[in-house]
Amino acid sequence: MDTESLDGKFRELKVYVDRPGVEVRYPSGYFALKDDATASQRQHQIRSTLAGPIQSSDISLMARIDRAEQKLRVTGSINVHDLQMFETEGLHKATVDLFMIQQNAAGTVLDRSQEHFSLVLNAEQYTIALKTGVFFREIAPKEGMTTLRILAGDPASAGIGSPIIPVSTLR
Repeated sequence: MDTESLDGKFRELKVYVDRPGVEVRYPSGYFALKDDATASQRQHQIRSTLAGPIQSSDISLMARIDRAEQKLRVTGSINVHDLQMFETEGLHKATVDLFMIQQNAAGTVLDRSQEHFSLVLNAEQYTIALKTGVFFREIAPKEGMTTLRILAGDPASAGIGSPIIPVSTLR
């Protein structure tokens, strides 16, 4: 793809399958962003990913959900290899936007939270993070939640990871 076509505009996708009875799920499109995407373009990409029915895998993101009384402990890791890290004065730095979206069986958003955090890792912390990833979180589930969607975005590269996790109803 030439850089002139990376104009920040939305590109619509159409997928056709020549097989009866097959349902195909795919994003409605994408934004043709340069590496130096603006904040507005990144926000459009995040909204598009959140609205879409499928996961995004630019950033590898793993999560585990454990019940802790009436809360869910979400233990996860973001693959540091997938973040655009900057090294200055022996410190490895990156920023991550993290969204937690709770949905019911119909896909209605019950709760949405957002965090923006900065990673500043010394050499030892960086070595550990390369092996284990980073982030831990606890949430209070909303009644009727059947799906938890986690989205991690790297503002520097506009990369996004967004697993969709089915959650059984709390009793």
